[in-house]
Amino acid sequence: ALQHFANERSYLTEPAYKFYLDREEAFALVADFVKFKFESRDSSSGKWLGIQLFQRILAAHLAQNREAALIDADLLRLQFVQNNSILDDKDERYRQALAVLHKTHYNHPSDAEIVHAMAQAWIAQDSELPESDGALLKQAVAECADAVKRHPNTFGARQCQALLHDLRLPALELDLEQVNLPGKPALVSIQYKNLSKVWVKVVKLPNDPDLLNQVQWEDRLAWLNRKPVAQQQNWTLRDPGDYRMHRTELSLGALPAGYYVALISSDESFSAQDQRVSFAPFTCS
Repeated sequence: ALQHFANERSYLTEPAYKFYLDREEAFALVADFVKFKFESRDSSSGKWLGIQLFQRILAAHLAQNREAALIDADLLRLQFVQNNSILDDKDERYRQALAVLHKTHYNHPSDAEIVHAMAQAWIAQDSELPESDGALLKQAVAECADAVKRHPNTFGARQCQALLHDLRLPALELDLEQVNLPGKPALVSIQYKNLSKVWVKVVKLPNDPDLLNQVQWEDRLAWLNRKPVAQQQNWTLRDPGDYRMHRTELSLGALPAGYYVALISSDESFSAQDQRVSFAPFTCS
């Protein structure tokens, strides 16, 4: 029933006086939330029925002291409210409610699920801050690692481990002009994350732009690694350890006229196995 009411498609047709989730009590502590009366002129509103159902479920778990079920339902309630509330500060209220939930159930095994929800909220908040110093992502990593240590082998710990893997995963992307001047250095733009050193090499191909496209995608890297190397070097990058993507430019040495492919890797082997490798073709003309 909750899945039905949480799905916007379940009630695409609504009256002009439809129910709006505009009360801050929707984010309140469980004991206060279950007692509040949400008013609505539209008795068929899915959001109104959904919030009432959450009240009934949480009240039942409270009465029977089922802590694990209470945490599970309360996390769903807070996600439902954040998704449907029209309050301007709903995201901040959501983070505050999760923090209180975390403090309340710190020693319960399901706390790792709360930490996972908190970390996701911090990641979403960080993505809205273009000049972020990564403090929120560092906090997410620290809290998830702590939750895994405190509550190992739980469902929440596995959620946190998956999130930690994504945050710590290196990333590397390459971009450069399709045509560069022969005999002149060329700039390569790279975006990277969680890396402090990269290797760059340029391989020479026959003057046939369609040749690379004739090679199956999964075979291209091995095929390129067998081609003559025109130049190769490595670069040390600034990695602030903030788990965010960063951008910089590297310089390729001057090359004669011809068709080339630039490869960039997190390892000097330029192997895709357990490493980050990106490549892009270009012409000197």
